Amino acid sequence: LKHDLEAHTQGVQTIMFGVLDDTTYFSGGCDCRVVLGDCKTLEIKDSFGGPEEMGAVTALFITEELWQPPAAPEVEVPAKGKKPSAPAAKTAPIPIVTVTTATTKGYVHVWKLDGVKEAAELAAQQPPPAEGDEPPEPPPAPVWKICQTIPIGEDCTRAAVTCMINIEKMDLKCAEGINKLMVHNGSLFAACLDKRIRIFDMTTWECTHALEGHGGAVLALCALPDDRFLSAGADGTIRFWNVHEADPKWVLKRSFTDNKGAVSVIAVQGDALYTAGADKTIRMYR
Repeated sequence: LKHDLEAHTQGVQTIMFGVLDDTTYFSGGCDCRVVLGDCKTLEIKDSFGGPEEMGAVTALFITEELWQPPAAPEVEVPAKGKKPSAPAAKTAPIPIVTVTTATTKGYVHVWKLDGVKEAAELAAQQPPPAEGDEPPEPPPAPVWKICQTIPIGEDCTRAAVTCMINIEKMDLKCAEGINKLMVHNGSLFAACLDKRIRIFDMTTWECTHALEGHGGAVLALCALPDDRFLSAGADGTIRFWNVHEADPKWVLKRSFTDNKGAVSVIAVQGDALYTAGADKTIRMYR
């Protein structure tokens, strides 16, 4: 265990890496918030979210586009005897990040930083200060705001976006179901409420394996290179599986038990493994 990233006040439901750069992550949790952090410096860069009525954040989708700010005004030729002002700065494209979240209340929310374009346009319109002049006051800091809300229903939200059930329903031991789906090496993997991981042949759709090992519902899956994968569950463990070379059966190779509660998120970025769940902590293993 390398680090504990305590970013949320309640359980962590989802985490996403590699969108902006190799160290930035986005996570969503039962505290109805999204956290933007750095897994190298361990710094929490920003957080945003809605009231509890919006529901826990169970899935994230991050996109980025480059926006070209308007050109800076041309520098006027100074009168005779006066010093010219500083040359106008070149305007570089600005990344505009969109965060789409899904919640247990059946809503998909689209978030954007409000004020980024306005601040860039204002800065471009202001001529550079002459020597001795006071620099202009900076514009207000951009804030995350919802630009679109799509009500699609609780079942659709979980099935279409995350395949993960509401944790409250799981605690009530509802009918057996699937928490997570994963396609890996031509097979479909299903993390199930009955503590098993079922593997289906995607040609015949027959169940070829039903792996047992977890002491509770299986909540998350993560594919690894070759014939390997990770699973995590309500029993607080992360399990490492591999196919035995001599006999094509999946074998449990190792278990991690550092988590204090259900583990609902596992992700691999580079040479690091990240886990998160009910104990409100994102853990990094190397």
